Amino acid sequence: DARGDQKGDNIQREKHPYKLSGGTQSKRAIKLFFLTQYIQSKSTIGNCLLLTATPFTNSPLEIYSMLAYINYNYLQKIGFTTLKGFFDTFANMQSQLTINTQLKPVRKQIFVGWNNVVALQNLIFNMIDKKSREDEDKLVERPNKIVLPFRNVMKNGINYPVAQANRISTTLSMNDKQVELAESLKAFAKGVDAMGSGVSFEELCLGDNLNETKFGKLKKQADNLKSKEAEKEDKDETMSMKEVEQGEKGKTDSAGVRALQCLTYFRQLALNPYLYSCSGYDDNPTATQFVEASPKMLYAFECIKSVKDFEKENDLLTSGQVVYMDFGTDAFYLLVEYAVKELGYKENEVGFITGSDFRIGKKKQKDKSDVQDAFLGRKFDEDLQQYVVIDDSQRVKLLFGSSSIREGMNLQFYASCLYNLYIDFNPTDNTQLEGRIWRQGNRFDNVR
Repeated sequence: DARGDQKGDNIQREKHPYKLSGGTQSKRAIKLFFLTQYIQSKSTIGNCLLLTATPFTNSPLEIYSMLAYINYNYLQKIGFTTLKGFFDTFANMQSQLTINTQLKPVRKQIFVGWNNVVALQNLIFNMIDKKSREDEDKLVERPNKIVLPFRNVMKNGINYPVAQANRISTTLSMNDKQVELAESLKAFAKGVDAMGSGVSFEELCLGDNLNETKFGKLKKQADNLKSKEAEKEDKDETMSMKEVEQGEKGKTDSAGVRALQCLTYFRQLALNPYLYSCSGYDDNPTATQFVEASPKMLYAFECIKSVKDFEKENDLLTSGQVVYMDFGTDAFYLLVEYAVKELGYKENEVGFITGSDFRIGKKKQKDKSDVQDAFLGRKFDEDLQQYVVIDDSQRVKLLFGSSSIREGMNLQFYASCLYNLYIDFNPTDNTQLEGRIWRQGNRFDNVR
């Protein structure tokens, strides 16, 4: 909540136009905030020095928080006592139509850009010393990064185009189930015309087409919709002039909602039909059924197996491989089971990390850092108060992760491959993800 300045003796705050939503604060962040504020209360110059590779994303809330860690007294001195003042000066916020996690259209305040950019840059660089990309490349030795589709090759930090004959591009065809569902989704995307021709939402997702498995997201919504339809039949169908005007005004929004819904649905379908809300599946899948329903997942597992088999045949150390997808994370346990049964991994060699669950095999861990450390081949010794190397048989060699692994997590020691099954819309997020294994300290000369 971007609160305004306090007004009057009763400590009431000024009203503000901003309403921000986000996750819960981490204990580490709260502890850091109080430590830095205590230090700053004893020093007029801040006296807080922080070291980080990724100080913040393109978020006004994160930037303000980081600057407050460093020198909140200075922010107060120049008039940014509260978030409201900072947002008023620098953040361009607009109300836009979005689709929430339940695939319902909602209007939310969205950050769309910066105001007074030069002043903001001066403020940031007054507190933060940032190396240029050229300086970073000189100081940091990273492995060569090979990206598929293979169109460029990186040597010594420089990208060179690959000859046309040597380029590699893999195109996966949808299976028959996906093609059938995609055709229906395309028809829904066009909308229903004035003559009633087309595919409605009810025809697309309800009845026999509703995904009844534990991965279907719309069953509860469908029940609510049926209830509303029953109520509607008992009411007078005559609309008031106000309702008619609202309907005309909402046509543009309706088209926008449908476009956003279809984009989300197509991404679900491409990842796995079992994760698509309108697939018509009734029974929960086995691990094999789940993976084999998705050409993308099946291909990723074939790639994982090829790397594993090559290393075994050539008596090489088994490298670590990372699979990322920030949707359908409640199905990670099926991917773990498939890797154990079909690829020959031991249960303690496969783990996953989500925002709320972190496991090695079936065993839940206290924190996601426990899974991370196992992937790095180490554990923290409480008696020695330092990391110790674990036996290689205990190292996690295949890791599935959501956005919880995208930032602030080192996975590079043994990692050779990263598979991105659900590409994020924000290019910065994808770059951050690559940085989990493409970083200094990796034992391999090349990563993919």
